[in-house]
Amino acid sequence: NPSTYFLENQQSNCFGRSLTCSLEGTRPLFLEIQTLVVENKSGNCKRVAQGLDANRLSMLVAILEKHLNVSLCFSDIYLNVVGGFRLNSREADLSIISSLLSSHHKKVIPIDSIFLGEIGLTGEVRPVPMVEKRLKEINHMKYKRVFMARCHSAIYQRKFPGLKIIGLDLASELIELLVG
Repeated sequence: NPSTYFLENQQSNCFGRSLTCSLEGTRPLFLEIQTLVVENKSGNCKRVAQGLDANRLSMLVAILEKHLNVSLCFSDIYLNVVGGFRLNSREADLSIISSLLSSHHKKVIPIDSIFLGEIGLTGEVRPVPMVEKRLKEINHMKYKRVFMARCHSAIYQRKFPGLKIIGLDLASELIELLVG
């Protein structure tokens, strides 16, 4: 299973990391997103992204600041998609936002959680394509919680009773769920 290659050294007690299920062609692939948010004392903030377009990272940081009231304007942000994988689609936005929140607030995300969703400029969580195929693989790999767009979450909760599917309308709902 190629996903195990990317996830074999993951740490369960580290903040600043989250998991997503991407598609490589039609094959679901689990990827770890790692972020490091550190205070910048010089005033010249950095945004460094490995495996993701830096402009996408900047946009997601702006969404965090505007819609989640998380101030990152005086922080350096480093993002890495583990394993050298490159994300070209927006399906990992929810995972990236979660990882940023985890690093900023120093809160660990449970290792059995997966994040699927695009984030719009107004902070809404949008569904990803071929979600059922992803959920089958998530269930098969024995993950327990899936955060995704609410629009179809009830339907998939019935199809996959072994998963706890947490439907979100807005990315701001993550604050309460992850940070408390």
